[in-house]
Amino acid sequence: MPRTSRFFFLGALFLGVLLACRATANAQTVFDQLPQTIPGYDARFGIPLLTRAQTRLRDLGIDLGPVSVLPAVEAGIGYDSNVRGSAHAQGSAIAATQATLGIQRDDPGLMLGGAVQINDRRYLDTPEQSHTNWSASLGGAMQLGGGTLTVAAAHLALHQERTDLDALPSDTPVGFQMDDIRASYSYRFNRLTLVPNIEFTIYRFANTSIFGIPASQAYRDRNAARGGISGRYELSPANGLLFALRTVETRYVQTAPGAPSRNSTDGVMLVGVDSGEGEMWRYSVLAGMQTRHFSAPQFQARTVPVADAQLLWQPSGLTSVSLRLTRAIEDAAQESLVSTVATRARLVVEHEYARDFVVQVSGGAQAAEYSGSTRTSLNFGARALWVVNPNMRLSLSYDFTRWREGILDTTPQDGMRLRNLAMATLRLTP
Repeated sequence: MPRTSRFFFLGALFLGVLLACRATANAQTVFDQLPQTIPGYDARFGIPLLTRAQTRLRDLGIDLGPVSVLPAVEAGIGYDSNVRGSAHAQGSAIAATQATLGIQRDDPGLMLGGAVQINDRRYLDTPEQSHTNWSASLGGAMQLGGGTLTVAAAHLALHQERTDLDALPSDTPVGFQMDDIRASYSYRFNRLTLVPNIEFTIYRFANTSIFGIPASQAYRDRNAARGGISGRYELSPANGLLFALRTVETRYVQTAPGAPSRNSTDGVMLVGVDSGEGEMWRYSVLAGMQTRHFSAPQFQARTVPVADAQLLWQPSGLTSVSLRLTRAIEDAAQESLVSTVATRARLVVEHEYARDFVVQVSGGAQAAEYSGSTRTSLNFGARALWVVNPNMRLSLSYDFTRWREGILDTTPQDGMRLRNLAMATLRLTP
């Protein structure tokens, strides 16, 4: 196909995607933002996450003996139609920059992965909304005693925006930090593989304001210790039965005088199946129950059905369809609500066209269920990527978010919010 016709085709396809799709979901949890090439953060409940092998689109990096260094810089400009996430939308132009430095070692005896990432976003018309996120993570996996020991750690300094699930109606994004360390050991007994795992996470939140009134977030500071065991029984080389057991102890650092403690203990039990017949279909489905008991009698215990499901369909080497669904009890941002049942779904369709263009459409929904109320969020995203050469990529993206307020008594129950975000980004790698 001539290059001019190719551009017209890509433009028509991208416009058609924008008009045909109405809603999707940005169904990410915090740790999903870390690269899945890092051992320890490439699994959930000790069970590997499914990823597409995008060999051609991976950064080439710089080889330094057994270790590859992966630097990258991105710069983008765009427009956000509702920066504050309010009913009376105020838009702003955006200047965004991101720098990433990754390291990777792929060796059967010792695998290493690490990354430092800085993401800065400047809102030119509403500078008070500007913020910088950054993270550093490192993980390794080594053969030990006939099994595989995996250890990983991460520090994340992020901001919770109004469009995030369970976000407060804050005047500016709420800053918070997380420190996480985890370890697991995978050992195979004939057809049965067992993976005991432990994890410890520290959460600390910065203060904010809501409707101009200072609002301390110290009540959200907490430490969480998790321990469990997962397993897979091999029915055939490509199919197996799965299970996961986990307990979580959450201890809050500060409790206001006279207020009940938010401390809790969770138990999670999941069973399921996985399959990886060839390269076309792969899936992993876990479902079960989660129960949460609070140390304070003022808070009622909760027991709900939970799930963690992944599906990857690759009908060809150039096209992939992926689906992720999670449902679990999580700690609530609102002080009086204590906990929420969070359901997240995300569908992504990606197609590589003519080997140097990639078109991606994503969609789904999110819901946070509280006692007597529910917050819902729908998102749609479309992205066109042009691989100019191995060291340069240009992308155009559009994201639409619709969510409903009504969690706090101070907000109307029919508080609908809309947000449109368009970006043009240039990515450079050595």
